[in-house]
Amino acid sequence: MFSENDTVKILRECDSGVKMSVDSLHDAADRADNEELRDMLRGSIAEHEQIGREIREMLDEKHAPGKEPGVIASAMSKMKINAKMMIDNGDETTARLMYDGCTMGVEKLSEYVNMYPHAEPKAKNAAEKLIKCEQRLADELRQYL
Repeated sequence: MFSENDTVKILRECDSGVKMSVDSLHDAADRADNEELRDMLRGSIAEHEQIGREIREMLDEKHAPGKEPGVIASAMSKMKINAKMMIDNGDETTARLMYDGCTMGVEKLSEYVNMYPHAEPKAKNAAEKLIKCEQRLADELRQYL
């Protein structure tokens, strides 16, 4: 039996995660010197945005609002990125920060999939799609570490 509550909760967490990822990816793409790295990050932005649209469509179907990333989490993330980039503004640092963000995203999203087991399959599939997107980017970023 599926739970509307679990469905909305997992979709809202995914919505928040997509927004945070897209914001970080834009920052990273703007800082990347290597054209291939920049293109990789921009491709991931497009993929995240597409998944985000699908998630928001599902939230709209449920007449549920999206979710903005937490103010504290966003601020801490930006501070960490800015501090590390002041020390070393190279592509390796950019790749490391994005890699760490992807692995954290995979971990949190996997947590939500397990936390909301009664979510509708369509919602869980969106979360899994986002997990795969994050994992694929992490795998691609390894060449820059």
